[in-house]
Amino acid sequence: MKKRAFWLGGILIALVVAAAIFISFNSVPRDETGQKMDTSAEAILQPAFEVYGWFTSNPLSHESRIYSDVLPYYKVTDERFSSLKELSAAVRKIFSDSIATRLLESGLYIDIEGQLYVNKSLDSADVATSSSGDNVISKEVYSVVSEDQEKIVYRAEVSYTAKQSASDSEDALSYDFIYEKIDGKWVFTQFDYYK
Repeated sequence: MKKRAFWLGGILIALVVAAAIFISFNSVPRDETGQKMDTSAEAILQPAFEVYGWFTSNPLSHESRIYSDVLPYYKVTDERFSSLKELSAAVRKIFSDSIATRLLESGLYIDIEGQLYVNKSLDSADVATSSSGDNVISKEVYSVVSEDQEKIVYRAEVSYTAKQSASDSEDALSYDFIYEKIDGKWVFTQFDYYK
């Protein structure tokens, strides 16, 4: 009788361990190929900041010669993109259709005679709003608020210091970024860009 109870206990423990492994395997985010993803803020957020920055504060590299006096557009020299279609594919790889459409329809990038051009007057674009005003970022801390196999919520706690202030007072703001698996593809569905 003791042998039987011992074996049943062993089988129960093995089943519990197998179930825990199965649940753990299925609860971690996986990419389109089924591989476990690196979900660190650096791996996920930094490429998105770069792409979003192309539309707000850091345009793609371009020639210094203006296209015409009427249109203040400059030819993009970044070798990754020769057309708006290629740029669109890169943006849609990181952002949801609604965010990508808003960025791409801002008018900052256009095709002229089959080539990609950028309007350097980024200040006129109504793409991102900044809550920092005339402040500079003094500290950024990223964290994962929640994570499962379909959605990751990141948070940035950002401290700002006044540019013209003699005091050391800081204001802190929080920004959330939602990264979701939609139709088998991971994209940002909320992106609180800040500068």
